[in-house]
Amino acid sequence: MTLVQALVDHLRPAAQPVRPAVLRLATGTFSAVHNIRRRPMFRRLHRQEETQFTPVGVVRVLRRPLPPAVADALFDAAQAVNVAATLGIRHRVT
Repeated sequence: MTLVQALVDHLRPAAQPVRPAVLRLATGTFSAVHNIRRRPMFRRLHRQEETQFTPVGVVRVLRRPLPPAVADALFDAAQAVNVAATLGIRHRVT
């Protein structure tokens, strides 16, 4: 082992597989709980009057808001993806 390699190994040790898994579980759980608690607010937001729709950013391409059922389905799909990512489904170790 060269001196440079020994120095790199000392300054940047390899993380045990548990560390990134704990981080993934913690952030995913926080996100899931946070969004589940806010779901009623999003449902009310999806059902507000069309006259209050002021698109910002990438949503500017929409002339009017998405139908509430579509917006709710997108929100629920995002939560399903969050749960899958939190559980590590289809996670690859490279």
